[in-house]
Amino acid sequence: MNLNIRELVQHVEYEPESYYAAFSAELEICASPMWALLQHLEDESSKDFTKNVIEIFSQQLHRWFISTNTGVFIKPQPSHLSFHYPLHRYLSVFIHSAIVKQGMSFRELNLSQEFLQLLMIHPLQLLVGFHEIYAGLWVRNGLQIRGQAMTYLQCHFCNSTIDADFYLLQVISSQLDADHFIQTVLERFHVLDCLTFQSNSELFRGRSFLARDQEMPMLEAMLSFLCMLLSIRTYSGEMTQDVTRQEMVALLCMSDRTHSQLIDSFPEKCGLSGQAKDFEQVLKTVSDYREPVYEHGGTLQQGKYVPTADTWVNLYDPLHVLLRSLHRRDFQASIDRYTEHVKQHKLFKGSSNVWPPFRIPGPLHPAFIGLTKLLHCRTMHGLIFVLLYKAVSDPNIPDAIIFYTVYLLELALTLPNPDGNKREIYISTKHKDKEFCNWFSSSNIFLNLMTVIPQMTVSYYRRKELDMRVDVLGPSSSSSASGVFWTVVPASQNQSSDGSNASPDPMALQIFDNPLFAISGASQMDVVPAAGAEENQVAPKYRHQGISANLDQEQVVEQVVVDQSILSLLLKLHSKLLGKSGAYLPFQNIGGNDVWPLADSRVGDGEYFIRKILDTICLKNEDCRCYISAMTSSQSETGKASSESNAEENRRKAKEKQDRVMKNFLSKQRVVMETMFGSDIDSPSAEEADAVKQSVFHCCICGQPTASLDSRPVGLTALIQSSSVLGHRRHCSDPLLLHLSDPLPHINNSANEFRKRLVALKNDFEEGSWMMALNSGWQGGVHVQTCGHYLHLDCHRSYISSLKNVNQQQSQILQVQLGEFLCPVCRQLSNTVLPIPPTSTVGASTVPEQLLVQHVAELLMAVRNQPVESPLTNAMRSVMQDLTNATYPQYRLFALGSSIPNLLMFIGSLLRANLEMELVLRSNNQTMAAAANLVQKKSCIFPLFHVLSMHYKIGMAYPSTDLWSHITGVNMEQQSTSLSLYLKEVPLMLKDACTMLIQLVLSLPPEFSKSVYSCIVQALYNVQLVQAVIIVSCKFSADEHEAWRLKGHRAGCSQMEALMTFVIESLSRCAIYADLEPPVPAICQSVWSPLSVEETVLDHLLPFLRLSAQLRQHLFEEELPPVSSAPVQGNRAEFELLVTFLGLAQKGSSAESKDSGLICTSCLRWFTDNHELLVQGWCQHLVQALGQQPSSLRLLLTVNPTWYPPQLLQLPKSYDQIFQFYRKKQCIQCRSQPKSPALCLVCGQLICYKEECCQKNSIMESVQHSIDCGGGAGIFLIVNSSIIIIIRGPRAAIWGSVYLDKHGEEDRDLKRGKPLHLNEDRFRLLHQLWITHSFDHICKQWILHNNQL
Repeated sequence: MNLNIRELVQHVEYEPESYYAAFSAELEICASPMWALLQHLEDESSKDFTKNVIEIFSQQLHRWFISTNTGVFIKPQPSHLSFHYPLHRYLSVFIHSAIVKQGMSFRELNLSQEFLQLLMIHPLQLLVGFHEIYAGLWVRNGLQIRGQAMTYLQCHFCNSTIDADFYLLQVISSQLDADHFIQTVLERFHVLDCLTFQSNSELFRGRSFLARDQEMPMLEAMLSFLCMLLSIRTYSGEMTQDVTRQEMVALLCMSDRTHSQLIDSFPEKCGLSGQAKDFEQVLKTVSDYREPVYEHGGTLQQGKYVPTADTWVNLYDPLHVLLRSLHRRDFQASIDRYTEHVKQHKLFKGSSNVWPPFRIPGPLHPAFIGLTKLLHCRTMHGLIFVLLYKAVSDPNIPDAIIFYTVYLLELALTLPNPDGNKREIYISTKHKDKEFCNWFSSSNIFLNLMTVIPQMTVSYYRRKELDMRVDVLGPSSSSSASGVFWTVVPASQNQSSDGSNASPDPMALQIFDNPLFAISGASQMDVVPAAGAEENQVAPKYRHQGISANLDQEQVVEQVVVDQSILSLLLKLHSKLLGKSGAYLPFQNIGGNDVWPLADSRVGDGEYFIRKILDTICLKNEDCRCYISAMTSSQSETGKASSESNAEENRRKAKEKQDRVMKNFLSKQRVVMETMFGSDIDSPSAEEADAVKQSVFHCCICGQPTASLDSRPVGLTALIQSSSVLGHRRHCSDPLLLHLSDPLPHINNSANEFRKRLVALKNDFEEGSWMMALNSGWQGGVHVQTCGHYLHLDCHRSYISSLKNVNQQQSQILQVQLGEFLCPVCRQLSNTVLPIPPTSTVGASTVPEQLLVQHVAELLMAVRNQPVESPLTNAMRSVMQDLTNATYPQYRLFALGSSIPNLLMFIGSLLRANLEMELVLRSNNQTMAAAANLVQKKSCIFPLFHVLSMHYKIGMAYPSTDLWSHITGVNMEQQSTSLSLYLKEVPLMLKDACTMLIQLVLSLPPEFSKSVYSCIVQALYNVQLVQAVIIVSCKFSADEHEAWRLKGHRAGCSQMEALMTFVIESLSRCAIYADLEPPVPAICQSVWSPLSVEETVLDHLLPFLRLSAQLRQHLFEEELPPVSSAPVQGNRAEFELLVTFLGLAQKGSSAESKDSGLICTSCLRWFTDNHELLVQGWCQHLVQALGQQPSSLRLLLTVNPTWYPPQLLQLPKSYDQIFQFYRKKQCIQCRSQPKSPALCLVCGQLICYKEECCQKNSIMESVQHSIDCGGGAGIFLIVNSSIIIIIRGPRAAIWGSVYLDKHGEEDRDLKRGKPLHLNEDRFRLLHQLWITHSFDHICKQWILHNNQL
């Protein structure tokens, strides 16, 4: 049934798609009744029924054999193959039940020898065909034949197919003659031609069934088949729990697996009771549970079970793994994992390859004890001999053939012969090639180990060929060296008794063409042995003569000198693997005691296992030990002499090789130096070398190390993406809990705070004024990150052009038309290149400190609005266009229409957003420590700053000198503090100090010194301190106002008390202090002490100091010290570090301020003589702006400066709570229950996923919500499937799930119905990816959502 015929000429034309399903259904239909019947035949009471069933099966098989013309002496067609033998498998499993479970003997089954021989034909043919498929012989039959072979092995069918076939062959081989069975296996696998002693198999071997590249795979398959047949105990001896353990270990050793994968891959219908209850118990003993983790790069890993150390060392069975491997790569993976384990745990320290740890099989059932006769037959010993001979003489023999051969020999030495050692029989002194049964005199393994085979008679046929008259005299050097003697018997003499020619099998004929002779044309060759050749082994002389047209066959007889035994071959193979001769010493010679030198370990290389076999032989047989001792002593003397003669030669070659390597290294080093520094590389100065090191960048496309020039700039690959992460900061450090009740609470975050401030300023001040008073960087904007790789901008353009020609699938992932590309080095997504300016902001200022204010003003006045045209400036314009296109309108347009103030506010907000994001990551030490395991990102603030600075100066309508004068109190024309220019603008006390810092720094020329930057920070620190004092004073009660007003007039008051008194008196004329708050009981009032005032002012100063220090770090490449290095943790310690880093701390004042606890005012340094008049002018401007109705602007003076890093909503521990609440909850937009509800993990809003009910302007609700809430990044939990969907701009991807079952596995779409619980590690990873903007780098399976999610 389902007969497959091997295609030999052309590939099969048509492969039906439904074939696999039909094939699987047939196997299932046949197997299901079989296991159902066996459930009722498991004890001795039903043995009669079993016997009747077996008898019926036997009768039906006899009929089938007759109908298919199957006979003992009729060989099956090698090109025919079927996987469908249900009667054989029924008989196999019922024999197992009868013998193993019901205690019947094999004789009771009444199965004759002839029937067993017939029964062997088809299962053996099936297994041979199975290995032929994997060896590539059936490749022309298409994929369906390989699919049949894989189905034959699948876990759903293996107990009903390959296990039953193997067991049937084990039963048959235990009853038949062992020599006949082994010889039949060799013939069916077509490997006899691989086991010949012909001197040149490439020239003289017969026309083989196998191609040259198929011989070794089939030989390996034959050996693995014999090893499995002898060692697999699935049906023939192992108990239920042992089988379960073996199957579990095989699955785990191929790869680490989840609990559900183990259940799905475990063999079904094995007919063994108690498997389900043993599963969990066995799993605990053979494996360790590994918690769900994520790899480097953020790839999610589910909870998996990994083999224990004891499993690898004592339970791992490579043969059983090979039996269960659908792909040969699975078997190789288990070998690689085993090798890695033993080397990691230092169980093997050698440099050679570790051999598979084949196990000594367990005890057999008494009914199958005859199976071991296969190991103690003369054919098996002859097979081992020829394989060892080829392993020693042929360097191209694969390692797999060697370790299978050694394993068979080890089994023969370990498992006893059930028949004992047969008596010695007469054997001809002429050993004929491929006749393994006649090489040894008995089945005694120890006697055959010492038996020396002097020579081998090789006989084959060839055709006579037309030749020219050519006489070639003289011996062949190759033949004389190999000890080969040739005799030609004319085909006319090779006749049968009736006079007819006995022609050989045409498959054994081959046209003879001898390349040993350099002649043109072919010739007939008569090979005549020289006189005395047989006795003295003298090489023959060859004579080519005559012209003949006789095309009859002729038989060539070849005598190959062998003169080896199995023991001598083992010793030579041991020396070959070890790399030196005479290395083996019999263990009785070690220390003079007969002790076992090797532990009973299965970990080792080839030398270890061969040495172990030799030690076993010496231990079990005294004659063999003496034989080995004699051989090793002679080999050691020969090896010692040869090693001494070669030692000096080896040292000389090693010295020459070392000299060549050093010369090559020096020449390459010279080339590199000339490339970097030119031809003149003679001792450059330290300054020049440092400058070259700082300015040279290596292009990752062309590889040229060059500096960034105006004519050919170098850029930094970067990714620009819109973000609103900053807008989700809150004043509380605890995360918000996911709301599981109605209504949804209002979330007060920095985005809402920004909108309130924006409305307050917009209502009371002009557009050009309020836009310069703040920026939106602390609400959200564009985040820029880089992988740190450089490239030339012209190389980048060529790279982008090449990407436009890629296939459609990749172009769907990369939007090349929008500038997207993958970094050529790290393959991270990028969409722009930030040009590196040729010069950097380095160098010390030579301007005196008292003239710094004037110098800053001059720098602000000297700025040119239009830069010089060059490739560098063009690249900067392109980057600015990319920044604009990546920003959503709510972060770019703050008023109707486009205006210069709007542009300047947008540019400043871009720099502010990136600085604030770095501060968020820096402040969250835990997040940064965990994020270090993710994709490492380098800062790109420096090149981004120069891009923004150029465009900021282009958009400036007038210099920033007026603002600078207002801050410092120094007029550029004369020393005055006039406020006439600022009455209609936003008061300085209502402006954001960080915004003013960014405006001033962006207005400066590209080259400015640290002293200039420090001067600007110092001036703004003064402003920020006065702002903080005013804000704190607004929190006082009337009585506290009066108390603090009087404190500043007392003698010995602190500088803070004096400043507070001055501010209160300056603002007392305004209604700002009126009706501050309703009266409260005295017991509930908190008293503002000097220390609490100082701490509150410090809280208002820290945000400005952090941003100033962060910007200085990037502009001048200075390392910002971590807060953890401070002696005292907290805000005070951070304040001291920051003011010291920024140069604000006055010498000699730090210790005094620390002792008094008041350190904020110690950093004040005014740039005008009458600073009280300057502060009074600031306060008067504020009073005039507030007027008589200060309530609308009091919001700006009652801010909380402390913002904690943004966090995702805290999810409940059990997923059932989310599922039960949100699966019935109505959408707030359409007021209906979504079919596929999705939950935003940033704000907690429920949306309709992939539904049209809530779409606006053809944009689905989830995409629109990702823009409104996440600035283009959305994190949604799909309620009905527990997975998380990431929407990032135009793309979307499935990230995974934060809810896992008790085995650490996801339950996508809730198909398995397992209780799910929150995995904290995955949730932290999700938070880190969100806050570090790493989704584009971590998620790999992106799709374009086309606004349809």
